[in-house]
Amino acid sequence: MKNMMLLLLNLLLVSHSELLPKVDQCTCKQILSSKDCTQLTKCQWNTASGSCEDRKSTDLESYCSINSSNCPINGCALQQGICKPFSGCSVYQAKTHEECQKISRLCTTNGEHCIMVDLLCDNFNDNQLGCVVDLDGYPCYWNNDNKKCYQIQNCNELPSSYTTHQTCYEAGQIKMLKCTAKEGGGCMDITSDCASLQKLGCVQNQLGNDCFWDGSSCKDKTCTNAPNTYTTHEQCQKYLNTCSLNNDQKGCMDMPSSCDSYINESQCIQVQGTQCFWFSITCKDSDTNCQPKAECKSWTCENAYSTYNSDIQCRQFKSECTVNNTNNGCIKRLESCYEYTTQNQCVSVLNDQQNCYWNGSKCVDKTCINAVLNKYDQVSCSRYMSQCTIYNNKCTQKTCNTYLSEKQCSNDYQNNKCAWSGTCTLKTCENASDELTSHKDCQQWLNSCTVQSDLKGCQNLEQICSAYKIQDQCYLAGNTKYTCLWINGQCVQKSCSTASLYIYTDEECNSYLSGCMISDQKSGCVSRKATCIELQEHQCSITNSGSYCFWNGLQCVARQCTQVVYNTFKACNTFLSTCTANYDGTQYNGCVNKQNKCNQYNNEFMCIESLSEGKCIWNKKATPNACEVRSCQNSDQTTSDEACNNFLNTCTVNSARTGCIERYLKCSEYANEINCKYTKSGDECIWYNNLCTDRTCDKADKTYTSHNECQSYSKNCTTNGKGCIKIDQCSSYTTKSGCIIDKNNQLCTFQPSCNLQQCSDAPQSYSTDEQCKNYKKECTTNGNGCVLRTECSDTYIEQACVTDSNGNKCTWINNKCVAYSCSSAPSKYVTEIECQLHKLGCTVNQSGGCTNKGLCKDAKIQQACTTDKYGNQCRFSKDGCRDIICSDVAYTNHYDCANFNSQCTSNGLTCITQAKCDTKIQSGCFLGSDGPCLWVKNGCYQYSSCTSLQFQTHEQCYEFSNECTTDGFTCIPIDKCEKLPPQGCIQGTDGKCVYLSDKNKCVLFKTCNSIEYTTHQDCQNVNKTCTTDETKCIELQDCSSYTKQSSCQLNSDQQKCYYDEKEKKCLDLQCSHIQFTTHEECNTALKTCTTNTTKCISIDKCENYSKEYCNIALGSDGKCKYDPTDNKCRLIKCTELVDNCTQISKCVDSGIGCVEQLTCDKYETEKGCKQGGSDGYCVWYLDNGEGKCKIMSACSDASTNKEACQSKSWTCQWTETATKTTCAQHTCSSKSKETGLCLPILDFFQKNYELCALSSEQCISAQKSSLGAQTCFQSTAYTYTWDSANSFCLQCGTIYTNTNNQTNNSNNSNTNDTDTDNQVQILFPMLSLIISIYI
Repeated sequence: MKNMMLLLLNLLLVSHSELLPKVDQCTCKQILSSKDCTQLTKCQWNTASGSCEDRKSTDLESYCSINSSNCPINGCALQQGICKPFSGCSVYQAKTHEECQKISRLCTTNGEHCIMVDLLCDNFNDNQLGCVVDLDGYPCYWNNDNKKCYQIQNCNELPSSYTTHQTCYEAGQIKMLKCTAKEGGGCMDITSDCASLQKLGCVQNQLGNDCFWDGSSCKDKTCTNAPNTYTTHEQCQKYLNTCSLNNDQKGCMDMPSSCDSYINESQCIQVQGTQCFWFSITCKDSDTNCQPKAECKSWTCENAYSTYNSDIQCRQFKSECTVNNTNNGCIKRLESCYEYTTQNQCVSVLNDQQNCYWNGSKCVDKTCINAVLNKYDQVSCSRYMSQCTIYNNKCTQKTCNTYLSEKQCSNDYQNNKCAWSGTCTLKTCENASDELTSHKDCQQWLNSCTVQSDLKGCQNLEQICSAYKIQDQCYLAGNTKYTCLWINGQCVQKSCSTASLYIYTDEECNSYLSGCMISDQKSGCVSRKATCIELQEHQCSITNSGSYCFWNGLQCVARQCTQVVYNTFKACNTFLSTCTANYDGTQYNGCVNKQNKCNQYNNEFMCIESLSEGKCIWNKKATPNACEVRSCQNSDQTTSDEACNNFLNTCTVNSARTGCIERYLKCSEYANEINCKYTKSGDECIWYNNLCTDRTCDKADKTYTSHNECQSYSKNCTTNGKGCIKIDQCSSYTTKSGCIIDKNNQLCTFQPSCNLQQCSDAPQSYSTDEQCKNYKKECTTNGNGCVLRTECSDTYIEQACVTDSNGNKCTWINNKCVAYSCSSAPSKYVTEIECQLHKLGCTVNQSGGCTNKGLCKDAKIQQACTTDKYGNQCRFSKDGCRDIICSDVAYTNHYDCANFNSQCTSNGLTCITQAKCDTKIQSGCFLGSDGPCLWVKNGCYQYSSCTSLQFQTHEQCYEFSNECTTDGFTCIPIDKCEKLPPQGCIQGTDGKCVYLSDKNKCVLFKTCNSIEYTTHQDCQNVNKTCTTDETKCIELQDCSSYTKQSSCQLNSDQQKCYYDEKEKKCLDLQCSHIQFTTHEECNTALKTCTTNTTKCISIDKCENYSKEYCNIALGSDGKCKYDPTDNKCRLIKCTELVDNCTQISKCVDSGIGCVEQLTCDKYETEKGCKQGGSDGYCVWYLDNGEGKCKIMSACSDASTNKEACQSKSWTCQWTETATKTTCAQHTCSSKSKETGLCLPILDFFQKNYELCALSSEQCISAQKSSLGAQTCFQSTAYTYTWDSANSFCLQCGTIYTNTNNQTNNSNNSNTNDTDTDNQVQILFPMLSLIISIYI
């Protein structure tokens, strides 16, 4: 019965698995897919041919070779176009610094080969070719006088390749030198005076004062040295801001201290700290009392014309002026209205913060209380001053308590809101009704309020969010009204860290809150960092200080012009504002830094913009043509104010329209309507009464009655119904037509007076969200007009359920408005795609509908187990949803694994967590957390050069790389023999080396004859092919060729020689020449010898030995023994041996003596059983307490013998408990748990494989027909490959043929699958029945 049950179990297993015969692994050329090809380290995929090839290198593909297109600096060298592990500079044969630098930036040359760039230039000594830069990249200086290399100490020692002031100056600063450029290249000391400087270095003198090149020499940049072509004050000012136009109006002079020093109107602009104006009086012939005058005066009120007799004229002359007491000139406005003595002066005080009013007898502050009117009523008081109203028959300021009716109770004179509660009072948070129960209610009451914590009435907004204790208050805080958020039961200030984890871009983070960027995990936001180097690739845009960043392929760095290859100024300038396009004389060639000044550009194509002087122009009128700072004088635009202003924003057209001039400081300086547009500071001008004057609102046409008409006149104006007035606060407007916007650009509304527009002011006919939003963006509808938009939950009609006050979507569900969230999705949604389309950040819920993504472990069903809220991938297994880990991903190379997760790498089979090189297996020895790795012998080592390896012998170092040797402590790169230490004196870059101990030096080994040693041993130490002729070393020869005894040691085959003293000649060593008495001595002297007890003899068969030495000598057939019975010497028998049974083949140690190897069942001792039988592997077991030996033909035979079971570990598994031990056949599942891989299982006799494959995360028995592209190769022990062209798992070395037989086989296979399923349906009930009977 028991046998029947086992039989049925075997039938069930066989029905669902398939065995493949064990054959040779696929060769590289037989593999058909790139995925299969990369799984074998001996193979590599040729992308060009689309085929798998034998790896060209015997080493594993290294970190360097896989990066051949961009050879890494660390640990790699680019030699002959191949990126390979860097051994050390001395290995590479290159004769120039440039060639060595191409191999590695760590190398320079000595003229023969590369050498390491030294820390200090002085260490290069007399090596001129290597005397280029030190290890920091700073240039070295070669002294031609003493032929030595030095650190640079003087400017003239800098390289001739330095051709600009900037490069010389920056290089000099590193060494505390002051350097500039000289003609022909190179640098020179900046001199104390500009005259000693050459054209290229004509920038500044030693004191830091500017110099300039005047066309023939370098001069101090002083006013008197300015070009005599300068004819305007502006040109002199741009040349040097302490200069003004000279009296000849040809060149410049030092700016004088007073305006009256100027004698020409064109000079009369300014002196140090003071503006000037040209005072001119012309007389008519008929005017006998007139005295003509023309002079330059300080621009002060007291210097105004005596004809000015009003405040308006004086103010137009200068805004701080009013008319004097006698109405014949101007004075500076006074600090107080009460100081004015005449009505003409009584307009405003100096700072214009207080208007003045003439009350009939004196000048007083223009306030409501000071009004003196013929009639006191609301209209008269309001006309007198918009802030006034009537109260107790006098004008008084509009305060809330001055309103006597609810209809009037609106805003006070400062536009503060009033509230009616029987009387009109100032609206405050404290006097809000207790019926206001929400933040929204309180905000509509007053925008500085929120609801009280008991939800009854209002309070002032708190200064910090954390002061709020309930969610209903948590909206706004502080004077700037920054946003608060309710998170985890607390009110916190909105910050980068409070952003949703479903934000995935830098732009979204910056939109969420200025100063935020995307997090390292690409999910959620963090504060922007201070430097580019701190940023990852997806963050690499801008720092918190506004500096732009650039990803160079390896890291985020500060933007530099040379990082991009654009060919237009716009593109380069857009990339970085300090960049321009580089023009080399024939074509554009990438981007470079803008020059500091325009005159540093030498071609028209780059003459666009400089760093310090702004826009440039190529002046074709100059001889020779030159790049100059843009000025109104060199403009080629002459047609209009607009054209000149487009050329340079400080320019306007001249009156004759023949050129451009600088805009004037005052409108009154313009003499013609065509340029009466703007002042230099941008104030508007108007041509008014044949004069150019300030464009003030009161000068607008009095027929203007609309806001738009006044706006077309000036953006600073609105209408009062009879012309225009200056834009002010809403409450100051008295007409509906002017009640549009206030001075802060906020909307006003007129109901029944002009006030700031509120949502409640909208027409009651507005019934949609769109209408209210168009009325005011902060509003939505309540069905009958508009209200302030707040939370979704505050909305009680569907028409308003669109967005909340933060722009987040709302949705109408079950007659309620709720935030558009994951939970608001319909319950019919059952896939993550549906939930993601509903809202990003959602996943499917266990009971239908959607929920917020959480961590992987929070996903309850497989459909939700995709990614967590941070974007990290999840994996679903029998234990639920978990984080995906490196080993879950079957990439076979480092870069695929690292792209999946930066903490992952590959071991050649699958992804694993990144670790140090010394922890890696051979197939994963590529790149570790400590740098590039290489496999050396039987270990993985971190490698940057030969010196990375701590090996003490040449053999160890040389085995790693034929470019390495040792210094006795660590590996070093090979060099010429003469430079190698004794321990590494084996192989040099120039050939084989030999160490001459008497001379203590390593030399190149050419031939034995080149070495003068007189002993054989010394010559052997030089090279194993050498001996001596007692004068020098010679090559090994035939023994008979040696003529001297000292040479007679070894022949050319490394066999020993013998010197015959009698014959005086050298012979091949024979046994008869050796006089030893033991086998060991004779055999050590010559391997073909044994002993006859008196001398050495040649080894022969035992049967040819005599009795005297039979038991001592060794026979060619084995150990000998003299047999007295047969009276002859013979081969000893196995059972005659006492120990060392292996002296005879098929002789084993039984523990009680040597015995012939038997079949397993014949062994009587455990030790003998363990030696193995002639019929196979033996196992010792207990049978009713008695030990016996039998052949092991199945795993179960070793259920009591752990050692035997584990000897077949490829197919057997040992299980041990406190009461029982078993050795059982591995299943796919058990083998996978043991190894972590789902691989085929080799059977007991190592002839067939059981196929295994992954299915739903489980490793199960499989049939070949079920294998796909991902499993075909590995699951068949690399004997089948995936044929993608035919979608077929094909045995390597065979050809796919779509024949009827194959089709039939496929059909039969399907039939068998069906039959198998039927068998299972029958066998399982039968098995259950049999087991129940058996039990």
